[in-house]
Amino acid sequence: MFIWIVGWPTSISLSSVILAIVTACAIGTFFGYYPARQASSLDPVQALISP
Repeated sequence: MFIWIVGWPTSISLSSVILAIVTACAIGTFFGYYPARQASSLDPVQALISP
């Protein structure tokens, strides 16, 4: 689609797509797991009371 707008030929390699997916999964896993791990060690009552 981009080639129709600007006229530049483009190509996306399979390795770039795989690298993007792996990177997105790694970042999502880290930033989802790390805070959840910290929150699981808190006392629920204290976590709700403290600002």
